[in-house]
Amino acid sequence: MALTVEDGTVVAGAEAYDTIANVSTYAGKIGDATWDALATDALREEAARRATRYMEAKWRLRWKGNKTVETQVLSWPRYNVTDEDEFVVDSDIVPQGVKEAFAEACILAGDTSVDLQPDVAKLTKRVQAGSVEVEYFPGANPHTVRTKVEGKIEYLLELQQRLERSA
Repeated sequence: MALTVEDGTVVAGAEAYDTIANVSTYAGKIGDATWDALATDALREEAARRATRYMEAKWRLRWKGNKTVETQVLSWPRYNVTDEDEFVVDSDIVPQGVKEAFAEACILAGDTSVDLQPDVAKLTKRVQAGSVEVEYFPGANPHTVRTKVEGKIEYLLELQQRLERSA
């Protein structure tokens, strides 16, 4: 089944922020072989769908601005958004930062050993399985922070979220 890509025109049934070809180009530019190791476009499309679900679950309530249409499937395009220099982001595009974050998430999702959305008990102080023991520092976030992905879009997230992350 072909991947339906959001291009900024509020595509019905959109399930990705960029094309497989563009993700492949991005992966080549940064020298990451994980994406190329996926044997078929069908596997790449599965990884892209997982990456989209991850991005939507993690940031759909944190993006600046508003969706352009109430019924759109994905969070982008949006209006009332400014970039880090306070320039207005066009409301009929998916910003390059979102596309690059999507590509990074696709590369991660292409590695079957990486779970983009692991189930983690937030209140767990200590976990022990056999000889392996994990203890989180007080106040530490037990979730993996994927800075390669987040770094591409931080300027598109609400200021409050950025302040909480730096605290």
